[in-house]
Amino acid sequence: MAVGTCARFIPSRYLLVLVVVTCTATAVTASCLSRLLDAPEPVSWWRLALGIACIAIGPIPLLRVRSGHHTGDYDLSEAGVVIGLALLPAPQLITISAAAVPIMHAVLRRSPVKVLFNGASATIGTAVAAGVLWLLGGRAGHLEGAAIALAAPAGLTVCLWTSLSVSMVISAVRGMPLRRTLRETMGISTVIAAGGIAVGCGAVALAYTSPVTLIVLPPILVGLVMVYRMQVDSAQQRDRWRQLNAAAKDLAILDRTAIEARATEIAYEIFRPDGVELVVTPVVTPVAASVPTTPAQPTGCPRGADDVATTLTGPSGQVGVLRLHFARPAPWREHDQAVLAAFANLVALAVTNASTYAEAHDQAFHDALTDLGNRRMLQQRTAQAIATTAAGPRFALLLVDLDRFRDVNDTLGHDAGDQLLRGIAERLRRSVRAGDLVTRIGGDEFAVLLTGIRDAEAAETIASALTRMLARPVSVEGMMLSVEASVGIACLPEDGETVDELLRRADVAMYQAKRTHSGYRRYRADEDSSTLAHMALMADLHGALDQGDISLCYQPQIDLETGRIVAFEALARWNHPVLGLLAPDAFIGAVEQSGRIGDFTRAVLREALSASGRWRADGARVGISVNLFARNLLEPDLATEIAQLLLANRMPASALTLEITERAVVMESATTVRSLAALHDLGVRLAVDDFGTGYCALNVLGQFDLHEVKIDQSFVRNLSGDRANSAIVRATIALAHDLGLRVVAEGVEDSETISALSVLGCDLAQGAFISPPGSAEQATALLRDTGRLATPRSADVLPFRRPAGERSGTAAHARRAHPATDGR
Repeated sequence: MAVGTCARFIPSRYLLVLVVVTCTATAVTASCLSRLLDAPEPVSWWRLALGIACIAIGPIPLLRVRSGHHTGDYDLSEAGVVIGLALLPAPQLITISAAAVPIMHAVLRRSPVKVLFNGASATIGTAVAAGVLWLLGGRAGHLEGAAIALAAPAGLTVCLWTSLSVSMVISAVRGMPLRRTLRETMGISTVIAAGGIAVGCGAVALAYTSPVTLIVLPPILVGLVMVYRMQVDSAQQRDRWRQLNAAAKDLAILDRTAIEARATEIAYEIFRPDGVELVVTPVVTPVAASVPTTPAQPTGCPRGADDVATTLTGPSGQVGVLRLHFARPAPWREHDQAVLAAFANLVALAVTNASTYAEAHDQAFHDALTDLGNRRMLQQRTAQAIATTAAGPRFALLLVDLDRFRDVNDTLGHDAGDQLLRGIAERLRRSVRAGDLVTRIGGDEFAVLLTGIRDAEAAETIASALTRMLARPVSVEGMMLSVEASVGIACLPEDGETVDELLRRADVAMYQAKRTHSGYRRYRADEDSSTLAHMALMADLHGALDQGDISLCYQPQIDLETGRIVAFEALARWNHPVLGLLAPDAFIGAVEQSGRIGDFTRAVLREALSASGRWRADGARVGISVNLFARNLLEPDLATEIAQLLLANRMPASALTLEITERAVVMESATTVRSLAALHDLGVRLAVDDFGTGYCALNVLGQFDLHEVKIDQSFVRNLSGDRANSAIVRATIALAHDLGLRVVAEGVEDSETISALSVLGCDLAQGAFISPPGSAEQATALLRDTGRLATPRSADVLPFRRPAGERSGTAAHARRAHPATDGR
């Protein structure tokens, strides 16, 4: 990016100054010539010669001070005028000045314009000095004794006029304010003029008193010039470093555009070029340092052979180029180069700091994984939207949470999870409207800030479209995964008037959408309390696991051919100190979110195998089924821990059936495959739970060493009255039997369903109609009584009673210790 500026030459002002000064000088000279022709005052030849010499020698520069390509010449013109006022009458002195000064400037090879202007300016200055002397009571050509002192203020007026006329020209050429130009030129001009006036007055006084002493004047003049030169150089250096110090403060800003603009202005102030150009390249970060970059090339102002350029170098390499453009050759000394190098370092440091700040600011407001905005950006933009809502359109906040994302992370690994998150982020980015903001606010949670919506229904329409879009399968490591999302909606001002309030209520709505499997949900105040209760339940769960408050109930599985109880399924219950006995549907979600799935599963396994071991000790050869979470299969020591529990309870491995969902089976991560193989080698039985409701196709049954298929209750209910369900169950049973697998139907609620299952050839059944879950003591009593339940063909079914005080999310049946629990 280049920021350039060239000197603003204003021709109209320049020409106006030149014409006015020239015309005025011409008029003054004409008036003096007229007086000389009408009544010339006699002057001795030596006075005339000496006056001409002093006026002609005066413009010879003794000091030269650079200002850009312009060179300011400082001379003893004031001394020449003072001596001239003592030697010659005003008309002769003014006429000599009008002729001698331009001739001397021409001899010094000044440009014609400068010859014309300097001659005219000197003529006017001499006339003004003569006028001041006359006003003070003196008379040009007749200064002796004390009257010589009157020449000092007259010489000072020459200095003032010269500074004013030169400042007007510089102001016009550079486009600078006249006051600023005067302030810069008056200081050194006044000091040098004072010395020249002192030399002039001293020379006149010595000439009248003792002409021989004039021989000491040249050495004094040389010494004075040397002192002036040192003072001027020192003053310029002090001024440059003072400007650099001020520049360091001016550039202590973090806006790169402002730095470029201000650095250009400062460079013009310090070096006085005709143009300044600053080209800043992107700062090379350490990560990209190995990538070759094209050096910055300044463009903008026309280049010249006398331009001065320097590279801006920061800690990471070149960050730009600074070029000073000079229209004509400019004297460039070692000190100028040192100042330019110091200034370049200041600019490079400022640019580097600004780029570092911009990068840090960008990182602070963006998510590194997905390149979306983060929570901080969401809060900032939401606050801005709230501040402008009164005068603008409405907006809504959508909170998007991926369902079962942790299963993907746990089964396929974090790399796959990151890949999925990036894919979801890209989908969201493409799906929203221009002006809407998509952010990732943590983990698997995203937020969408909808602006300019008509009403809440428009937000719900967009949320519905997003849930459908996110439900489409995503390719992750060669696998097609379907990870659905739950979306919570909070609108301003109905659902909140602050950022935190909207975020919390969108989170409440999102949780309700997840809980009800509705895809999206608008915030409702009457559902807020249940969300808070869920958060409190999660806090209580940790204490329950530590204190052993999780207990088990057991639901029998019967052989449909013989009616015998062949196994029990262990179903978790939580005896909450306030809420009473809770069924799994009330707390399994909290278990998943608590991060203590391993502790929960181990507690269930210990108690289930202990009860089964006691039954076997009593002579009942029944199996026990326990549900596993998908994340349990990622534990490398799972098979070892189960083997130790089996040994401790003197249980054969074949008596334990581990139920896993289709979701866990289909995610064929290396860890999952190893865990399933280890469990199979151990000898435990493996069952696919809720078959037909997950991700996989039927051929998954042949890909693993499974033993059992459990048909989900959604297909078993109303089996006798629903031809579609009947066809699905018949096909599943036939396929499983062809693969040598046992089939269990869960959720049996009436005798007609049992009869239908028997006809279809189902092996086992369980459900509330056969027997609701009971305690270990009740299961033991039943086994001791008969060990058998009558089949529909021979007798009535002997049910257990529901344990008193149990609270459940479903009134008709219990649920299992698994996140996808359903009634039996």
